[in-house]
Amino acid sequence: MRPALLTITTVLLGGVLAHFSEDFSKFLEEKYGEDVRNALERSDLKNTSGTTSFGGKLFATDVITKTPVVFVHGVATTANVFVKHREYFIQHGYSPAELYATTYGDGGLTEAFDVPILCRYIQQAAGCFAFEALLLTALGFCVFGFLHKSLYSSA
Repeated sequence: MRPALLTITTVLLGGVLAHFSEDFSKFLEEKYGEDVRNALERSDLKNTSGTTSFGGKLFATDVITKTPVVFVHGVATTANVFVKHREYFIQHGYSPAELYATTYGDGGLTEAFDVPILCRYIQQAAGCFAFEALLLTALGFCVFGFLHKSLYSSA
């Protein structure tokens, strides 16, 4: 496996509302149940603006040709900060089926230093497959260390 790609930025980008594709939502619900699908899709975040999650095949027949990318935002933001990044990857040969993000925590409603980064947030995104990770957070190295140890250690 290739090591995770780590990018730490401090830009905030606007975007449009997006969710997981119908195919990916169906997969999550069938494999892990409605509670997990809801926890990852984050349609419960009504007080945030923009995108709370994205990713998944547009059609069940779509073929994954590249290593999927999982975008991980900082504690004071949502998946919305990666909409322009997603567009960039799509313009450079990735498909929407290879690009994923979800919002953890409360989407920035709580002060950043009052939000714990729980391993389960990262495990939700990391548990299924090998992927690259783009991290947008002051605590990115902490999260990267967890991902690296969990996914790439031989122990």
